[in-house]
Amino acid sequence: MGMKPWRWLAVGAAMCLLFGCNGDVRSGGPGGGGAGGEVCDDGVDNDDDTQVDCRDDDCDGAAACSFTELAAGRSHACGVLGSGNVVCWGFNGEGQIGNGETASEAVAPTVVDGLDDITDVAVGLRHSCALGSDGNVHCWGNNDDGQLGDDSFANSPFPVEVSGVTTATDLSANGLHTCAVTNDEDFSRVHCWGANDRKQVGVGKDEETRVPKEVKSLGRHVVDATGVVSGIKHNCAMMPNSRQTGYNVMCWGDNRSGQQGMADERYEQSVAVRVVRQKSNGNAIRNFVEGSLAAGQNSTCAIREGGSVWCWGDGSQGHFGSDALSESQFAAVEYPGLGDAERLWHAMFHVCAERASGRVTCWGDNGQLAFDDESKVHFNPVLLHDVVEPNDVAPGDRFTCWADSKGRAFCQGASDSGQLGTPSITQATSEPQRVYPEWSEP
Repeated sequence: MGMKPWRWLAVGAAMCLLFGCNGDVRSGGPGGGGAGGEVCDDGVDNDDDTQVDCRDDDCDGAAACSFTELAAGRSHACGVLGSGNVVCWGFNGEGQIGNGETASEAVAPTVVDGLDDITDVAVGLRHSCALGSDGNVHCWGNNDDGQLGDDSFANSPFPVEVSGVTTATDLSANGLHTCAVTNDEDFSRVHCWGANDRKQVGVGKDEETRVPKEVKSLGRHVVDATGVVSGIKHNCAMMPNSRQTGYNVMCWGDNRSGQQGMADERYEQSVAVRVVRQKSNGNAIRNFVEGSLAAGQNSTCAIREGGSVWCWGDGSQGHFGSDALSESQFAAVEYPGLGDAERLWHAMFHVCAERASGRVTCWGDNGQLAFDDESKVHFNPVLLHDVVEPNDVAPGDRFTCWADSKGRAFCQGASDSGQLGTPSITQATSEPQRVYPEWSEP
């Protein structure tokens, strides 16, 4: 279990003794400046209520409220704290917040009970999952299609352990399914579970998928995978290229909008196939950058060596960067807006990238002020405020969250379900809202 709140008080006191609390003030807002709390960086709420709830602006680097990873879905989001705890917020109609309850009211950022030493999180439409440092995966929320992976179809408002996954190194979720990269027998494989109506789990439709199933490529194992990402009904994995430097991308599942990137308009398939370049006579792209893969609703993007961004699938909301590319692309096409991308994140219908400068730019559908204050489709990249070298960025459906370089989390955009972490705000806003984790009484 994670550190108890009363222990955070002791840690905070110790940090003050070691480093001093000079009484200066600092703002917790995205731009800095202005009034704030005492500079103790101890994660302790200094209003004498003995709660560690990170509500003081001084908390900009302490493990108790510093976010290292984020994930955003349709109407809720989750993040990992430096302490290894998980925090979720937003809609909780089917227990996806993990607080042991279900309710239609928006839930403020809440620490998920029973999880510690977590390294990553992933969220689907109505469920959430967390990856532990020990390789185990825990999921909670809706389980109508077996997306919790516990060999049942029972919803759970608290985390349950995924059956048979004990060596996971990467995790993804979207729609009503979940995937993980596992490292077994000295090489990695990909397993998926949950909804399989478009063969997104990687097996035939008549197979049981409430427990993890291994994804294969033309009868062979998908081995040495370094990462996996999930769209609504498709998935893609990145694998090292044995012929030269760089990485290949392999996709499976739904292909009605070209999500598999194989230059073929067949509707779906359970086996993983390589992504090819448009107008390349079926030649696979072999120089993608490791860790750059990102999936949206019906599309996927990745960075090639040199910094160019390539996408395939449905680009109808401008997230491929050109009105000429707004139809389905059955093979990868280059996004024309930038050539110096270093990290990439994809939402339902918008994309964000960290550029060589460290600044973050986004493009695509901004109808709910998800990343800019001008409500329209942005074909060209626009700056995401003054965000520089963030810990993580998590585009969701019509909203975006990010953790800055100090671990302070913010969200903007649609807020009809509390997905910005501020349930009192119900209208879309381009003003970043600070996400403050709430800790229970000691």
